[in-house]
Amino acid sequence: MAPVNQPPVTTGIADVLVAEDAVNTVIDLSSAFEDPEDADSALTYTVHSNDNPGLFSSLSINAVQGTLTLDYAPHAVGVAQITVRATDTGIPTLSVDAPFMVTVTEVNDTPALASGSVDHLTVARDSGTT
Repeated sequence: MAPVNQPPVTTGIADVLVAEDAVNTVIDLSSAFEDPEDADSALTYTVHSNDNPGLFSSLSINAVQGTLTLDYAPHAVGVAQITVRATDTGIPTLSVDAPFMVTVTEVNDTPALASGSVDHLTVARDSGTT
């Protein structure tokens, strides 16, 4: 009798909280998933869903390292629920999903002068709006 394929399991992925314009977040997927028959490196990871794609420039999985990189879009703020799926190599293939939340909070940026200069501004009295 052939052994029965067991599905992968997950301990979950921690929610992510960052400020606007944060550096990339790298998540170790191999520590969040395991399979009774397959080594971590044999699992296939995919981003199964992302309900706010505008929050990211990209979501990329490095299959060799077993990581997910969250690359945040410039000046984007908001919340996204992302679900990562791990699929094993058994027959039939089995998978497990791990949803997690990403929250990017707004930063009060210092105002910047778009163009020109206000260093030497001379206004005549009663000249109207400048």
